[in-house]
Amino acid sequence: MRPAFKIILQEFVPLQSDPLSKKWNHGKEIVELMLPAFAIAKGQQSATERSLDNLLKVHRSLLLQELGHGQDTVISLTLQEAIRHHQKWEMVHGALSLCVITRLASKSFNIAGDESLGISEVEDPQSPYYNRKPIPPLLDAQIDHILMTKMSKVKKKVLSELKRRVFATREKKRENWYPVFLTIFNPKQSYPPKVLSMMEGWEHSAENLRAHFHSVCQGQLPFFEDWDVKETQKAADIDGLTVSYLKQMRLILSERRNSLTRGMGSSDPSPAWISALITLNE
Repeated sequence: MRPAFKIILQEFVPLQSDPLSKKWNHGKEIVELMLPAFAIAKGQQSATERSLDNLLKVHRSLLLQELGHGQDTVISLTLQEAIRHHQKWEMVHGALSLCVITRLASKSFNIAGDESLGISEVEDPQSPYYNRKPIPPLLDAQIDHILMTKMSKVKKKVLSELKRRVFATREKKRENWYPVFLTIFNPKQSYPPKVLSMMEGWEHSAENLRAHFHSVCQGQLPFFEDWDVKETQKAADIDGLTVSYLKQMRLILSERRNSLTRGMGSSDPSPAWISALITLNE
């Protein structure tokens, strides 16, 4: 059974401008499904927020694992490494929370359980709601608002800690690079393309990350540092499993250097983002 949460709803009298339907294309025709006017009940906003928080907490592991499905190898390996370290660094934990919330906000919710609000399962195989009971549009918007508000709070906290580590002038410790890398990389790869305004944003973040590595680790390319040197491992505060990950990444990126270099400026965020990590400016 998929993760679910409970909401108390109430029916309302819609205004003429209120959306009450969902549409999709069936061949050359547009299908419109009328839905009942239900929204979060008065006084139930906080209860709904707690219910969503509980879903994120209880099903966090499952939702994180699903983020790696169908992803580029570099992305899935880095996600697993971040998950392994999420209890060590609070900002990495927060970055993973952003990944999960972002994905939830990009999905459409449907009705589960005994109460259907009079909505039947959609039988059209061409519909994005096929075999599901879609929720009313206003309720959809309310859930999105709750998720976006939560995302904003988590992001503010993560960025505060990230800024402290990246721009600290007195203590540019080498061990800062790895948590900074995991924090920046994972939320970036989780954003659906429609959330990103311009591809340059991906590459710009990678350039900032690489510049930070150069400053605090005296290394030009993160994955091509000699991580077998014990002093380097100790200075970066990384364990044996992280060394294995970095060496595996070095091998993958070396094999894919040419294709990733061609990915700079690509409309596909994954190769553009990865290539910015390993390609030097001329």
